Amino acid sequence: MAQRILKAIHELSRDLGIAILTPEYEILVALLAEGRLSPEALCAHASISRSGFFHTIDRMKHRQLIACEVDGRDRRRKTYRLHPETAQMIVARLMQFRRMFALAELPRSTGDDAANGPNGARPRWRGDRVLNITCEYQVLLYLLAEPGASNGEIVNAVSASPTKAHAALARLVSDGLVNREDDPADKRRKRYLIADSARSAVQRTMATIFSWLDEIGSAPGDEAPPSPYAPAPRPAGTCAGGR
Repeated sequence: MAQRILKAIHELSRDLGIAILTPEYEILVALLAEGRLSPEALCAHASISRSGFFHTIDRMKHRQLIACEVDGRDRRRKTYRLHPETAQMIVARLMQFRRMFALAELPRSTGDDAANGPNGARPRWRGDRVLNITCEYQVLLYLLAEPGASNGEIVNAVSASPTKAHAALARLVSDGLVNREDDPADKRRKRYLIADSARSAVQRTMATIFSWLDEIGSAPGDEAPPSPYAPAPRPAGTCAGGR
């Protein structure tokens, strides 16, 4: 069922030329979509080196996000799968992300008290608190919600060091995904806007993900639905420390 999400994220990454999810979340989404994958197949979904992949896998196994199983007929063959609770967590976070995204897309003067924060101010976009997304994609989403933000506002909005945030913004400008303009009130100050092509690509991907959430029976404000995958059958064996 979740193959469309995986495909949409891969296509967005290709269209924008940047990574969308952190390596850990790339692995989680791949397993959500495919159910079970061999180490080789799973590594192909992660934008890190092979050694970095296995370090990440080891951390995820330790945190009990994923399980490693061995084939009873060939103990050299191993596969990874999500724990059912992990699949539920991903769906719940996608639902929360959708609620935040919907609020970010509302006009600033929406007049909807439920959508606005204290004193009528719209809640600040912080999608990185829900999904593990890269610094570059955080910048794009922030500019989607806050067009014309200044350099300082962008740096303060993303969960990265100022050096990394500045580098991400510079790359996006260089790649034509973000436009930089003079501030009419102060020519020494720059304002940044997401490019139309990037905006369309992001919104198209979000529509695909939110459509999938609708199909599995969720709606904004609902609790997490059951895992899209039935619990795995009793494994023939479980990986004992090896990869």
